[in-house]
Amino acid sequence: MTQPEEPLVSLPDDLTIAWGDSIQIQALVNPVVSNFTWSNPTILSCDDCLRPYVSPFQTTSINITVKDKNGGEHNNEMIINVEKNIAIYIPIAFSPNG
Repeated sequence: MTQPEEPLVSLPDDLTIAWGDSIQIQALVNPVVSNFTWSNPTILSCDDCLRPYVSPFQTTSINITVKDKNGGEHNNEMIINVEKNIAIYIPIAFSPNG
């Protein structure tokens, strides 16, 4: 008797994006997965797809949990670092006529 195939679940390596940007991530799963759930669904473009766009405003972790046909759970996590390099221009002089 052969062992049932383990579900594969994989997310990309950790990423860094600029504040205000979004990026598409892809979860890789194999066919023995019966369903999946994402953590932080409010920052995802869709929580029922495997290729959502992610738009975090602060460094956050994204986790996907999959269930196999026997009810076993497996998960994978990635970190999305958000760099807040916001340039602010402050003039050093003012003139009444612009």
